[in-house]
Amino acid sequence: MGSVDKATFNVSVKLYVKVPIFGRVNIATIAGSLRKGVTVKINVAVASGSATLSLQGKVLYIELKLKVKFIGNIGGKYKLLTLP
Repeated sequence: MGSVDKATFNVSVKLYVKVPIFGRVNIATIAGSLRKGVTVKINVAVASGSATLSLQGKVLYIELKLKVKFIGNIGGKYKLLTLP
């Protein structure tokens, strides 16, 4: 869940993971300028690692490096959306 200001490219996003037994868990909030890229370190009971949001042209990507309890490692760079 989150929002992007199209004029400034500032972003505010909450990251969640779905963990068996616990359900949906908020693991981090990312806020800052997509032009520079925004990274957050994650260190909560169910997950540790980092997440980076970046803008390439008009395409928003997230790069994950996570270790999630009961799930394992989640990593890679994923296209989220194309901005108008």
